[in-house]
Amino acid sequence: MEATPDPGQDGERAPRERRHDVEVQVRRTPRYGTFIAIGAVLGAVAAWVTAMLMPPAVDELGRVVDTTAVIGLVIVAGFVVGAGLGGLVAVIIDRSLAKRSTTLVAEQTDVEEPDAPVEGEPLEDEAPAVEAAFEPLDGQGSSGASADGADGAVGGDRPDPDHRREP
Repeated sequence: MEATPDPGQDGERAPRERRHDVEVQVRRTPRYGTFIAIGAVLGAVAAWVTAMLMPPAVDELGRVVDTTAVIGLVIVAGFVVGAGLGGLVAVIIDRSLAKRSTTLVAEQTDVEEPDAPVEGEPLEDEAPAVEAAFEPLDGQGSSGASADGADGAVGGDRPDPDHRREP
């Protein structure tokens, strides 16, 4: 199905639209970040619960040893292992959902700008770029410095080498 361009209010042509049908494959995929985050949190919680349920550590003399640093390390390890297992579960779910993909027909619309200029060529209404040099007005900047402190320059422009100041 082909669309015809219609002129705009200013006599400009509207962009041309070309529509055609394409076949696309549609399937569901899991959100990997969500699975990894949930796995990491569950792993950290499981490691913390396991560390809290363990009997206190004792040395050879039967004294209780402080294991709080080890508990922190176990929680970090549980976080990492849980994130890895969450990612693995997401990959397994993704593989199983890939088998149930379906093919559908979608309408694709290609939009082309009318009479687009070639890159590097100026537009018809575009004037060529011109550099301008500005001189201070009489009574302003007579000390030889501009407002921004650049000697002999106005507004941060470079001084003109051909410009000579009268003493």
